[in-house]
Amino acid sequence: AERLEVGPLTRAEVDVLAAEVVGGPFTATAGAELWRASLGNPLFVRELLLGAIEAGYLGESGGRWRFTSRLRTSSRLVELIGARLAQTTGAERDTLELLGIAGELSLDLLDRLSTEDALATLEAKRLITVERRANTPVIRLVHPIYGEVLRDTMGEIRIMAVNRALADAVDSVSDAPRDDALRAAVWRLDGGGVAQPDLMAEAARMAYLARDEALALRLASTARAASAGIEATLVEARALNSLGRATEADSLLLAGAHEATSDAHRALIAIERAASL
Repeated sequence: AERLEVGPLTRAEVDVLAAEVVGGPFTATAGAELWRASLGNPLFVRELLLGAIEAGYLGESGGRWRFTSRLRTSSRLVELIGARLAQTTGAERDTLELLGIAGELSLDLLDRLSTEDALATLEAKRLITVERRANTPVIRLVHPIYGEVLRDTMGEIRIMAVNRALADAVDSVSDAPRDDALRAAVWRLDGGGVAQPDLMAEAARMAYLARDEALALRLASTARAASAGIEATLVEARALNSLGRATEADSLLLAGAHEATSDAHRALIAIERAASL
């Protein structure tokens, strides 16, 4: 029989395929979500759509189809990916779990946590991929869905241990890039520990700028409890305001006003209180 290799579909082709499956066009938001989840893998597109139909959260309204809840991985797709992951050794599985939590890691950092043999085997099995950014090799899972399946099969204790291992690896590098240091603050928090207060506060600010208010709130609250100062209080208040919790934000700022030691800090708190009110 002749073998035909089906490569990844383009965004436009995914839209066409999805419309063929359900019998009508998707909304722009639903199409973008399907593309993000599948990255053009035809099998993943099919299974995600069938899973959404079976679970009842894909529906038609006004002539266009949309997801009525977060797009989830179907049981068939989990079984398929699980079968591939089951063919890995302990060291290979450990490496995959690191990437499942981190999303992506530089080769220099991953070398501290894995082995060259494990990385070479995982690449040969097409479970990881290597991308070069400014001459720096970056390793990630071959598809984000693999990370979702890995995280779902890891126990809470294991997830915390992997987060701590990632944070420890960054801390062991004296000249770690700033982005890695900020990610390490999140890993330290998710691992059950506390990073340096000023670093935690900076990570909270970055999370807020990235519009991840829930993460910003967690980081800022932890930083403030570790005596990070007014900066952490301000980020926590902004995150609370963005989440519609203005009363809590104002109470926090009122307490912070009594702790301010400079006119600059008192002014910043007054401005943020005005936003809360």
